This record gives sequence, structure tokens and C-alpha cells, in this order.
Amino acid sequence: MTENLPPEVVKIQERVYPTLLKGLTIVCKNKPEDPIRELAKWLIENNPYRPRNSAPPTRPMTATE
Repeated sequence: MTENLPPEVVKIQERVYPTLLKGLTIVCKNKPEDPIRELAKWLIENNPYRPRNSAPPTRPMTATE
């Protein structure tokens, strides 16, 4: 089925779709007030390609902090 697809599409299907599908399923079940923000947060926290020794990005500090 993937033999006629460009390699970048195959890579997206193999690497992005599984994690994205899990995140979208969770957002649909939980129905948060801000689904886009919740999906983004979930994807950052559950990125299977994030180096194990790094923490998720934090909110940048402002000049007043």
C-alpha cells in the first residue's frame, strides 16, 4: 500500500500518525475547554523522539519576572 507513496509521506505515516492519533483520541474523550492547547501539551509530553534526559519546554520568562 505504501509502495506508490513518496518517502516523506511514508515517514509521516510511520512516525507522526501513531502518536497524533493517540493524542487526538485522548482529547476527544476528555473534551477539554481548549482542545488545541491540550493536544499540543500532550504531544510535547508524549513525543517518542524527545531525548530521554530533557524536560518538556517551559514557558519563557518575561522581562518583568
